[in-house]
Amino acid sequence: MKKASKEVAEKLQVAENAFVCYICRTRLVDGKPYVVEYTYMPTDFITGITFFSLTASSTSIVKIS
Repeated sequence: MKKASKEVAEKLQVAENAFVCYICRTRLVDGKPYVVEYTYMPTDFITGITFFSLTASSTSIVKIS
């Protein structure tokens, strides 16, 4: 969780400095880094966030409303 910058807030249509879920993932190919993915999500769309869910796979844990 982090506060949205002005640019992120505008793109997500939330207030500047509103808390958003920030995920940075590194995708591997043959065990080597291939792509770094940065994702910002408004917290209003996410339910059941815990420390575990923030450190596990977001696609298997986080439920999008």
